[in-house]
This record gives sequence, C-alpha cells and structure tokens, in this order.
Amino acid sequence: MNEFPVIIIGGGIGGITTAAYLSQSGISFILLEQNNTLGGRCSTRTINGNSYEIGALYVGGRVFDHLRNTFNVDCKTILIRGAIKIGNRFICFPFGVRTVFDIIKCGVPFYSLVKFLSRTKILKSPSTFLNLSSIGEVIDSLTDESRMRTFLFSLFGVSGVSPYRISSQSLAKNSIIGSYKGLNPEYLLGGNGDITSLLAKIAEKNGQIIHNVKVNKILLKNGAVFGVQTENEIYKSQIVVSNSGIRNTVLELTERSDWPESFYSQICDLKSSLMVVNIFLTFSRKIELPIGVSIFLMPYNSVKEFELLENGQFPEKSMFILHVPSNLNRDNVNKNNDHRATLQFYYPRGNVEKDVLKKQVDKILNEGLDDLFYGLSKAIKEYYVYDPLLYKEKFGFFPYVFGVTPDLHSDRISIKTPIKNLYCVGDSVEPEGPCVPQAFESGLRTAHDILNQIES
Repeated sequence: MNEFPVIIIGGGIGGITTAAYLSQSGISFILLEQNNTLGGRCSTRTINGNSYEIGALYVGGRVFDHLRNTFNVDCKTILIRGAIKIGNRFICFPFGVRTVFDIIKCGVPFYSLVKFLSRTKILKSPSTFLNLSSIGEVIDSLTDESRMRTFLFSLFGVSGVSPYRISSQSLAKNSIIGSYKGLNPEYLLGGNGDITSLLAKIAEKNGQIIHNVKVNKILLKNGAVFGVQTENEIYKSQIVVSNSGIRNTVLELTERSDWPESFYSQICDLKSSLMVVNIFLTFSRKIELPIGVSIFLMPYNSVKEFELLENGQFPEKSMFILHVPSNLNRDNVNKNNDHRATLQFYYPRGNVEKDVLKKQVDKILNEGLDDLFYGLSKAIKEYYVYDPLLYKEKFGFFPYVFGVTPDLHSDRISIKTPIKNLYCVGDSVEPEGPCVPQAFESGLRTAHDILNQIES
C-alpha cells in the first residue's frame, strides 16, 4: 500500500535536506523527484564528457559545518575565495585582512577606507535594519567612494536582484543566514553536486527516493493533506513537504478554493526571479589565475543593469561570474590539462531574440573575458551556450537564481502553509538569504517541526 509517514515532493536541496534529517531521526518517507538527478541547481553535470557546475557556484561554509556536525559526514573540501575585478586589480572576498590590502591596491584612498570601516559599526545596531530596509540603502550609508561601491554592489548583485531589492535583515548579526555568508565558503572535491549525493546516502537509509515521477496534485480533505497524485498512482500521507516552489505548489498543485483568499492573492503577486545564461567553457591553463581563487566576478554597472534587465533588455556590457574549480587543486596537475569553467550572466525578463542573445554572448566571450584576464578569449578551446530553454530541456528546470524575487515589503513565506501539515521548502520560502543556504535551512526547520509533531 502506498502510504507513508511523510511524502516529499522534489529532491532539490530543501527536499533532500528534509529527507536526510528525517531519515537520520528514524522517520521513513518517500521522496518523488520528477527528474533523473537530485539537487536541482546545486548539481554537477557531465557535458560532452566533462564535469561542470550548472547552478550554485558559491556555497557558504555553514552548509558544510551542518554536513559535518548535524549529519556526521566526513566532507573533503577546499576553502575557496572569490575575486571581483575593479579597474586593473582584484578585490578578494569574503571580507578579511587580504581584502583591505586589495582595496588599497585598487586605488581607494586610505581615508575613504578608514571611513568605511568606521561606518561598518552601524551593522551591530538593530536600529540600522529598521531604518534601512535594503542592502542598497546600507551600502549608501557606508560609503560614497566609487570603487568601494562597485565592489559592494557587485558582491550582492550575484543574488539575482538589485541590492535595493534585497532585505537588509540578511546582514543582521542575529540572522541565521548571515552566519552562512560570514563563514568561509568551501568546495567539495567532487563538485557541489556531492552535497546532494552525501545527503541522499543518509536519506536512503530510512526512506525511498523515486526518480522520474512527477506529482500532478496535492490531495486534501477537510483542510488537511492526505496524499499526492501522480500520473499513475496515489501516495497517501498525513504530512506532505513540497520542494516544488511556493508558486507552483499553490497555483499548480492545488486549487484556489483550498487556500485563504488573502494568501492565494499574496502568492499570485510573487514574481519569479531573473534567470541566467550558462556558458560551459574549456580553456588553456596557460592563463595564470590567482592561487586559491575559483570565483571571478566581472562587474560593470550592476544597479543600472538590473533596471535594464527588469525591462527586458541586456546592458551594454553584462556583469558575469566565472567559476573555475580546477584552479583550486593544483597539486599533481598536468599543466597541459585544460581548465573547465562555468560562466553565468543574467537573462532579461521576458523573451530575447536569438540574434540578440548571440550578440551578447559574443561580446562576453570576445571582450568581457579579456576585461577579466587579458588573453583569456583566445585561450578558449570550446564552449557550450545553454540559454534558459536549452537548460530546461537538458536539466529539467529553468535556471532561476531564486524561486521568487525577494520582496522588501513583506517577509518570506513561512515553511508552514495555511493548509494543515503541508510544508514548503527551498529557496522560495523563509528564511531570507542566498539560495543554497536558504534551501538547506528551510529543510532543517521543516524536519525539526515534523519531528516535534510526530513526537508530541
């Protein structure tokens, strides 16, 4: 009989984290994944025989702390750094002593740096996050120096929305997600996709994971869930966890009449975030890259770029991020081996003509890469461009940066929905923060709540 203590829809980071914690706690479940691979955008895939990261490129250290301490996994990782090109120099992040020296080398006047560091004291005050609602406003209050502003705006611009649309609460000292960003990021030797693989091994000890099964409907009775329906079967449970996104869960998997009208209207008003174009690159190791840096960001005018993107246009020059994990493990590496890298840049809202996209891709490959490292464009040996439609065709989902665009005027949707025993996890619900840590934390919170409910 298809009846289980818990049903989980989708095996993204939120879903598989929930599954792993429940399994570790002795609670069985069934997880139904519509694709043949778990992890969603936190996934490493093979393209023409080579491995590439297809989504999440930069994962904060507390995710790995949870793997080690909460799940008792022996993670073999490398500490990584990122670098943002400002003028002719790089400024490294996360912020530390090296960052300060990098800022000075970029030509930022010493008095401007001292003024900035002095102003960061406001981040310790809770009133700051009441008076300044967005990260953009916080940056405005911290510095007016142009290079510092470019560095800070581009650093937060990788979140997929303008810093003026990101809640300042994620910077607060008491923010759970803030601790994910504050710790040094790490990279698993097998790729970020191994985060999912490690969690799946734990999950499978007390639960079932079924691939290539799409849930078409969440079944309700008297205001509470009692199961889900797929194309061929009905699976029953009094607890359902959806990792299908809050919009899809409410608007596609249930009926309008199932929800309070105010909640349904709130979900209808949520916007999907921007998507990215992925370019999977192979280039020669003859290009010298800074040691220990695997994330490279080439910014231009990120604030203006987001305005154009939201209006359906590419900027003159697109900001892009280049992830080169092969630059981390230099021991016993044959210099003749090539680098494999993932390049991502934002796709405007709406549809873009193929020739317009091609022009932007060519501009990045021929000019943008040389802005980042002179000679890099000529070092490329092969590349594959995945626009959002091709990405969806190959991987089974669209390359959104977030499940929904953050909204300054309302809190993130709770993991507990108005329907009894229906939870939502992933990067479209609470808490506020970057996608992988946010989805991971939502999974932990949901699993804790389910355990408390079962034990009470």
